[in-house]
Order: sequence, then structure tokens, then C-alpha cells
Amino acid sequence: MKLLRVALAQMNSTVGDLAGNSKKISDYIKKAVRQKADIIAFPELAFVDADKDSLYNAATVTSEGRIIDVYHKIFFLML
Repeated sequence: MKLLRVALAQMNSTVGDLAGNSKKISDYIKKAVRQKADIIAFPELAFVDADKDSLYNAATVTSEGRIIDVYHKIFFLML
């Protein structure tokens, strides 16, 4: 029976920093490959980090694997 080597990436993403988050994910993948992992698991929404406490959401427009633009939805609370 072959063992399955699993890598778990515990990382802190930054809301809207798609380039920075992509770099972190890439670095974790490289590290997992060096350690001969068969599979790597990332936190949900590791790429975009749209957690419930965020003040804005980000959406990207991509083409052929490149980020063309980033749009942010800003919420205002009026009392």
C-alpha cells in the first residue's frame, strides 16, 4: 500500500492582493514539491481572501492567465 503525503499550507492572505497571494501560493507549492508531497491543501479563498470581516470584495479580470484589472466593491455604512 502506497502512503499519501499531504502538505497543508497555513497562510495569511491579504484582501485584494492577488499578485502577493499568488506568490505565497506558488512558494508553498514549490516547498511541497521539494518535500515530495502528493497533494497540497490551501485555506478556502486563499487566493482572494474574501473573509466575512472584509470591508470590500475584489473581482479580477483575467486573460490567458494574466491579471488584466482588479475591481473592488466598497461598502458604506450610513447611520
